[in-house]
Amino acid sequence: MRIWTLVLCTAVAACGGSAVEDRTTTPAKAPATATTADPGLKTMVSQHRFADTVTRLEAAITGKGLRVFTKIDHAANAKGAGLALPPTTIIIFGKPQVGTELMATSRSVAIDLPQKMLVWQDGTTVNITYNDPAWLQARHGLDAKAALLKKISGLLGAVANQAAH
Repeated sequence: MRIWTLVLCTAVAACGGSAVEDRTTTPAKAPATATTADPGLKTMVSQHRFADTVTRLEAAITGKGLRVFTKIDHAANAKGAGLALPPTTIIIFGKPQVGTELMATSRSVAIDLPQKMLVWQDGTTVNITYNDPAWLQARHGLDAKAALLKKISGLLGAVANQAAH
């Protein structure tokens, strides 16, 4: 047993790491493309600072006739709990007429509505991430609303693009 412990410790030291995987490290940076590895999410890199991106996103949302229901500053909440989190803010918004139409078709979509856009900073990169409406269609069986979801997809992309560029 002592030999195996010595071998393991030597191997770990040679690799400069730990025998236990550290799952508390910062996740890998999102790619600078319009999608992430998760097919249910779309991510866009912003050309602006974090605070400016949040402000621009709110303006883009209201400028398209959508209602901002609330904004949650996760980093501020973490700080209040004595923890640290890089800038992370979610804006929850929508248009009740459209959301209600989707919920009338499939009530389960209410778990994913209202719409949300997340602004988060990773190092010096500011990202905007949101749910892909095509994913909502597949998840909630909204095939009958495919045309509406395609329209929503275009709107969300335009809002994110306006905030990011």
